[in-house]
Amino acid sequence: MPENPSPPARLPLPEVGAQLLAALGLKQARTEKPKESVDRRDRAFTLLVNACDTFQRAVAYLRWNEGDADAIAPSLFDYRSGR
Repeated sequence: MPENPSPPARLPLPEVGAQLLAALGLKQARTEKPKESVDRRDRAFTLLVNACDTFQRAVAYLRWNEGDADAIAPSLFDYRSGR
């Protein structure tokens, strides 16, 4: 077994989230009232953010010694200042 195996590929979390929300919006828009559709989309987004946060914490725990958790599981949010 190699001493320092290469890290797994970076996960495209922002792209997955955008695709999920787009798919949910398209399917639900035809059958629900606008308020129900917005509520369902908000709940889906909350679930996605919570799942991604849990995943990032797990990766950070598992890759603590390697220090590459941010490269494997990046944040969904852009923390760069707009100023």
